[in-house]
Amino acid sequence: MVQMKKEDAKLITVTFPGGSKKEINAGITLLDLSKEHESEFASAIVAAKVDNEIRELGYRLSNDCNVEFIDLSNDE
Repeated sequence: MVQMKKEDAKLITVTFPGGSKKEINAGITLLDLSKEHESEFASAIVAAKVDNEIRELGYRLSNDCNVEFIDLSNDE
């Protein structure tokens, strides 16, 4: 297993609806990030809007962005 040194890790800022922000390591997938938020949704998270573009949960975040998760109750 390759371990990243702290100075090698690039941190990005993710902004969620409502204005809350979180600093995370670049390269995280939406799936991994969604696990921290699944309790906020009535049904399973199936995708996310990243800067207003719908992305699959396997998408990796590499830059500061806005993220809005989409669950099965969402009309989109």
